Amino acid sequence: MKQSGTTERRLRRYNAELDRLMQVGRQTGDDVTAFMRVAVRSLTAMLQVERASIWLLRNDDTALHCECLHEAPDDRLSSEGILNALDFPSYFEAFKTARVIAADDARTDPRTCEFAVGYLDVLDIHSMLDAQIRDLSGLRGVVCCEKTGEQRPWHEEDVAFAGAVAEYIGLAMELSERQRNADRLRESNEQLREAVLQAEQARTAAEAANRSKTEFLANTSHELRTPLNGILGGVTILRLGVGPAETTEWLDTIDRSGRSLLHTINAILDAAALQDGTLAVDVSRFDIGQAAAEAISVGGPANFRDDIVVQALDRGLMEVTADYRKTVQVLASLVENAFKFAGHAPRVRVEPGTSGTVRICVEDDGPGVPPGSETTVFERFSQVDGSSTRSHGGTGLGLAVSRELAELMGGELGYRAAESGGACFWLQLPDAASQDGSVN
Repeated sequence: MKQSGTTERRLRRYNAELDRLMQVGRQTGDDVTAFMRVAVRSLTAMLQVERASIWLLRNDDTALHCECLHEAPDDRLSSEGILNALDFPSYFEAFKTARVIAADDARTDPRTCEFAVGYLDVLDIHSMLDAQIRDLSGLRGVVCCEKTGEQRPWHEEDVAFAGAVAEYIGLAMELSERQRNADRLRESNEQLREAVLQAEQARTAAEAANRSKTEFLANTSHELRTPLNGILGGVTILRLGVGPAETTEWLDTIDRSGRSLLHTINAILDAAALQDGTLAVDVSRFDIGQAAAEAISVGGPANFRDDIVVQALDRGLMEVTADYRKTVQVLASLVENAFKFAGHAPRVRVEPGTSGTVRICVEDDGPGVPPGSETTVFERFSQVDGSSTRSHGGTGLGLAVSRELAELMGGELGYRAAESGGACFWLQLPDAASQDGSVN
């Protein structure tokens, strides 16, 4: 009767502890290591043994490695130790085939006696209780409970408790593996979605690039044919013989068409050289007002050139360090654009730029740049109005090449809306005086 009461109390304790471990398992979630630490402490306390450990089987079944060991006397946790199957064949055979190994006398039990020399004797272990850890994939390892100092007879409820804890560990491992698989799947799906998005963006960008290049070819064809027609037509008329006034008019047409043709060809050649990285700069010190005057003569129509006056807010900020010819080319492009969109002479002025720079601004009273297009107008093959039949013309390379030329010279090309509502494009170059100061 007394034995029956003891067994019943032990069962109640074990069942209560299993309920607690189940709650712990919910709290630790997929943190199997945390649950294992709780489990080995529970085994030493409930079974009143000095050592409890969890050993996991390698994928090739050749060894067990210690995942978690609790030594109750010192309340110490560790994870060291490997058991090779070749060294302990009887034990490996036994634990693979039996759900539980209950060895009251571990030193004589044929399933565990291989551990006597070098392990049981050294640690004074007399009894061992081992239970399989399994999940849906099969055998994963073993829970090992060890009694030191004296033998411990294992009761059925002890065996059942150890087996239940081993099942809980197997369940925790299974849930953790499922969570890892779910995380990997989610990560893989995210990567796949990102790859699809990138591919779609690349496809859209490629289609846009193809459209831009097709449009560029059409625009370039238009920009080349128009001045050529003006030149050839003017030459034909002059050969037929006309009066002095008409001769002057047609000569102006030929001149304007020739400069427009040269500007287009230069833009295309510079774009190719910039793309290849073969365009060199010849840096020198020069008066920006002189470069602006030459740019006006190149980029402005003959009947408007005299209307443009270069204003300087500070006459001491007129010398810059850059490539003279390329500076003229950039400014001529800005002047030409201003005439193109406004139809009359722009305002050109020189002013201080950011630290150590001089800024020259070309401002017109045209329609300006629509909001949202302030950046795209500097992209190659990009125009606010891309139609080849638009009224203003252009290849879509002028501003893009001009900005790259400015950067190649150590400067900057930018845009801001003019107070009049038109456009104000500015070229900023290193101030020569500032450059001298930096050298000194």
